[in-house]
Amino acid sequence: MLGTENEYVFQPGKMNRVLMLGIQGSGKTTITSKLAKASDKAGV
Repeated sequence: MLGTENEYVFQPGKMNRVLMLGIQGSGKTTITSKLAKASDKAGV
């Protein structure tokens, strides 16, 4: 992650986009599924 912010801003009811960048084998799919699970649990 770039930057120092630890808070993500999601807008409920709207399409939220997250750009995942990284080299092969860096865990993009894993962290994407974890973000999806966390946002679903948060009701976003």
